[in-house]
Amino acid sequence: MVVDASVWVAAYLASEIHRRGSAAFLMRETETGNALHVPALALAEIAGAIARRTGSADRAEATLSLMLSLPNLSVHAVATELALKAAGMAGIFSLRGGDAIYVALAHDLGQSLVTLDREMMDRGGRAIAVHPPD
Repeated sequence: MVVDASVWVAAYLASEIHRRGSAAFLMRETETGNALHVPALALAEIAGAIARRTGSADRAEATLSLMLSLPNLSVHAVATELALKAAGMAGIFSLRGGDAIYVALAHDLGQSLVTLDREMMDRGGRAIAVHPPD
């Protein structure tokens, strides 16, 4: 599965409304060894969101270290081919640029996309299977 930054951020911040479901999802998928995928863009999105919400660069760095230590996580480069596919999907489905990267990656991998973003569910769901973590 491709996992959107919204799920990672919710799982790592106690103040997030979707924390329980997101953390349980990531724990379950890691325990069962199911492959989790993110575009490299996710790393900056997650670090930025954690730092903004906690006011701590150290907390953002620690969160990324924990995330990157997961044995079932693969980080995918956003090469030109993926970027062009995402650009096409952004136009067809009226997706934001970053959202289109996740949708294009899931499409390329033949995987579903897990997100908390309703717009991404609605628009990206026309191209791939998209669902919330719980």
